[in-house]
Amino acid sequence: MVNTPTQEDSPENSIPGTCLFDGRAAMKGYALTKRCCSLNQAGNRVAFLNDEDAYRERHGLSLEQRKAVRRSIPAGRPPTNTQVV
Repeated sequence: MVNTPTQEDSPENSIPGTCLFDGRAAMKGYALTKRCCSLNQAGNRVAFLNDEDAYRERHGLSLEQRKAVRRSIPAGRPPTNTQVV
């Protein structure tokens, strides 16, 4: 078996202070990007406001991503500065 360098071992990844953004990195954020873009549609915004947890689940976000986009609104209090068009 031939030992070939992996993408992580390639010279492009060893430039100090840089971060390689390639297809693999893009796919890590695909579900989150898809969820954010879905909010461009009014119906999706309504679904999000009606059940935020279910909406996050619908897009297959990781636990870390779901935590990152969770709103901090006290229970029983309506969201402020939210306009559903």
